[in-house]
Amino acid sequence: MSFFESVVYFFHTSRVRNLGSLLAETMTKEGIPLVRVDDSVRAALVVFRGARGWSVAVTDPYEAFFLERGAKGNEPRLVDVARRLGRASFGLLLQGDATTTICEVDGTGRLHISGGYESRKVYGERILRQHFRKPRFRSKAVPEALRAGLVSESDIEREVIAETLAPNVSPETLLYRSARLCGRELRPADAVAFATAAGDELSDPDFDRDDG
Repeated sequence: MSFFESVVYFFHTSRVRNLGSLLAETMTKEGIPLVRVDDSVRAALVVFRGARGWSVAVTDPYEAFFLERGAKGNEPRLVDVARRLGRASFGLLLQGDATTTICEVDGTGRLHISGGYESRKVYGERILRQHFRKPRFRSKAVPEALRAGLVSESDIEREVIAETLAPNVSPETLLYRSARLCGRELRPADAVAFATAAGDELSDPDFDRDDG
């Protein structure tokens, strides 16, 4: 079985440009200076409007940036972003072929983690025993059909989440391939993109997942 790790972030807001500015500001303050660009294929951060009042963010090659704690903080950066937005947010962490972890934050900054497989810790944050290996949404902002829980954590269930909240990008591209490839499937009016100000070398945008 091949191993890969991918993170997609979802925010319950339709204000894409404000969200993009907030995320880019957070990354810049942590030493990853970003600037707004028109070419999303070369971007390190792409933020786009999804469906049902949700917006989506993908980063490359800093996939887990918002799940990690800040340099001077004791909580994941996603918590601070959700608190500043005052809106429900979550990170969908995919590991290997069957492990799904949901890192969910409400608008007040309360964090709930569920899922996982090998470890009850995710980037330093603990998964309570009763939620371990049982990925499930709690926020009422998430459509009820998705709150029923992920039973098998299969590709099909992951793709249902993507198709429900981000129907304008193919699930395979969003969940499993280079984040910047999303830019090829989005209308410019629906997305904002940011690249590293220093022009750092990024991963190959034409990289395909190795299924071997």
